[in-house]
Amino acid sequence: MRERRTRRLLKDEGGGVAVETVFLLPLLLLLVIGVTDVGLAVYQNSVLTSAARAGIAIAANRPTDPDTMRTAILAASPIPPTAAVEVERICTCPAGNTVACTSTCGTALPSLRIRVSVSQPYTPLFPWPGLPGALDLRGAAEFRVR
Repeated sequence: MRERRTRRLLKDEGGGVAVETVFLLPLLLLLVIGVTDVGLAVYQNSVLTSAARAGIAIAANRPTDPDTMRTAILAASPIPPTAAVEVERICTCPAGNTVACTSTCGTALPSLRIRVSVSQPYTPLFPWPGLPGALDLRGAAEFRVR
């Protein structure tokens, strides 16, 4: 009689699904959290790049005042106010050397480029081993005014 019960228990496959679920569920949860983390980082990077492009659009209308551009970028974009916005005016002569934007290159005016970069730290949802606690995401755009 004991042998029958033992054979029956050894042949019984009930509960196999529960055991498989116990093994696979942590892996599936880790995969879902990883995909969500990467998706949020890519989305935030896209928002930062859009904010930099919006800054370039503002710079095309008012290229003289970096502080005004910085304020307008923060107001016009869905980025947090803690984001770092850098507006840089770069003036170069035809020979390629960088000069002050108020100077001239012989008889010609230097070419003026405006570079806008927006950065924001991103903290992952899950502390991944081997990755730093926060990643610095950056969006940038550049525009030639003249």
